[in-house]
Amino acid sequence: MLCNHGIAHRFFSNASTPPQSFAIALGAMMFASAIAVWSQEPPSIEARLQALYERYPQADADGDGTLTPAEAREYQQKMRGQSASPAGEGSKGQNPMPGIQSNPDLDREGSLAPDQTGGQETDEAPPRQTEMVAMRDGVRLATDFYLPQGDGPWPAIVLRTPYDRRDRKNWARYSGYLAGGYAYVVQDWRGLFESEGKFRGLIPEEMQADGYDTVEWIASQPWCNGKVGIVGGSGPGVAAKMAALSNPPHLLAVSASVTALRPEESFGFNGGVLRTLAKEWMAQRGMPTPDWPKPHLWSFPRAEGFAAPTLPQPVQAAILDVGGWFDVYVKGTLDDFMLMNNGKYRLVMMAKGHGVDSLRGLEYPDQKLSEFSDPLSWFDYWLKGVDNGAMDTPAVRYFVMGDALTPGAPGNEWRSSDRWPVPHTPLSFYFTKDGALRIAPPEDEEAKRTYAYDPRDPIPTIGGSNTGENQGPLDQRPLKNRADILRFASAPLEKPLEIAGQVLVELFVDSDVADTTFMAKLIDVYPNGYEALMLDSAIMARYWNGFDAPSPLKKGEIHSLTIDLFSTALVFDAGHRVAVHIASSNSPRYEVHPNSYEPANSYDESPVANNSVHVSSRYPSRLILPAVGAERQD
Repeated sequence: MLCNHGIAHRFFSNASTPPQSFAIALGAMMFASAIAVWSQEPPSIEARLQALYERYPQADADGDGTLTPAEAREYQQKMRGQSASPAGEGSKGQNPMPGIQSNPDLDREGSLAPDQTGGQETDEAPPRQTEMVAMRDGVRLATDFYLPQGDGPWPAIVLRTPYDRRDRKNWARYSGYLAGGYAYVVQDWRGLFESEGKFRGLIPEEMQADGYDTVEWIASQPWCNGKVGIVGGSGPGVAAKMAALSNPPHLLAVSASVTALRPEESFGFNGGVLRTLAKEWMAQRGMPTPDWPKPHLWSFPRAEGFAAPTLPQPVQAAILDVGGWFDVYVKGTLDDFMLMNNGKYRLVMMAKGHGVDSLRGLEYPDQKLSEFSDPLSWFDYWLKGVDNGAMDTPAVRYFVMGDALTPGAPGNEWRSSDRWPVPHTPLSFYFTKDGALRIAPPEDEEAKRTYAYDPRDPIPTIGGSNTGENQGPLDQRPLKNRADILRFASAPLEKPLEIAGQVLVELFVDSDVADTTFMAKLIDVYPNGYEALMLDSAIMARYWNGFDAPSPLKKGEIHSLTIDLFSTALVFDAGHRVAVHIASSNSPRYEVHPNSYEPANSYDESPVANNSVHVSSRYPSRLILPAVGAERQD
């Protein structure tokens, strides 16, 4: 029989913070990636390691003069363990290793996150003035400000950061603002580096209050003319959007990139499944979560305040928001536009990832970001009244990807809209027992495909919306011999198919275990066989009855699950195939599920799950694409 289920609703739409024991730690990991400088080529891994070696030669364990990723990682962990005492209320945040901990942490390969090499300001930095700015609760935040040449007062730009306000990379970022006639302010979050208080993660009330108080302090200074903007990407971008949500009277404009108000929805858990990098970053920020028991769970109560479907009050500031189709925050970026669009919101979506200028696997044409989303022009318009046409643009500009290997192929160009999602038609491709994707629903009364999922042998992650080197539309053919992947593909398309919006996979499943995971990938199969990963996500099977009602799978019964693959904009060209891969693991992107409903303490006793996807007329599993100007493809 078909069990009752809650499908076809946007998951996490009612999510708030997880249980208190996990919420604080999760907040800490949300900001582990560097502020993105889209147009700048990231330094090589070797260059980043060399920069670390020059500052910390003692990290070179074998003394050969070369710092390896493993040595960097080991030294970082060693020093973190020696200086793990948390900052108490009213005390300065701890920063025992400014060259490593003051930047986004080393990833699993030992490379620094893009656009970070450690160190302090360059000699070219202008005179710096420092204030310990008191918040409403008396906690003082370390704040530097720089003033342009000439006579003030000036409009001001502020960056609130968890990545050390004294990072030397900041000079390259704010020098343009000083040259443009802006005072520039940069501030450490509470409890981090030289700011007082205790860092407790992403606490909405705290983040909003600190953002509000900081903006209003800036506006009251004699060197400021009362007009303030806030800027930030990734973690600083979360702080920027939080400040906007609090509506400080003097905050006129925001420029944010690759970020989200609720990053936990994209970056922490997908469909209730923990993203492993989130857990690693928690540990790197002194908030470790035990490896076991597994699976780690999220709770799904209705959110309060900003996370509710409607805002407590309209946002007043103008917002420029830049996201990427392969960014870890793609869902949150789009959700923020839909939530906060006040008529002064401009959204730009690019074929980009998180913190890197070019993706791995395929390279799309140059998208000329500066022509579409220049923060300085945005602030000139709103803070200086410069008539530069910043608002003579559509509310949404998004890059539609196409065949990256064929010059002149359809797509690979910009589209504009006054809304998101853009008008589209849901187009279903049904799974069949022979591995096809077809427009016509299946006719078999009973049909299913089954695979065995062993937690001791997870499928390795190849590409997707990750960070570091392993992100983007990488080729999935190295996984072609895995028997624990169900593959479905359409016939070669007779004409191009353009999609723009949210992609869903509806599954009818059964399993011989009480809980497991199901994962889906949307793949663009090129005529030469290249399998470009465009989207992937997951769901934990216990949520078959809704995220607010976890329940064990019922043996012998068929359950319905909907996997939200998030959104993209893409043209599948003629001759390409649309493909979907279904599996139950993708490691290290997602935590490996032990196939147990009750907490498990190791994989030693984990059963091998026999997971089935039904493809019959009664239980028609399918892919749902947001087709733009869709016509039938069969």
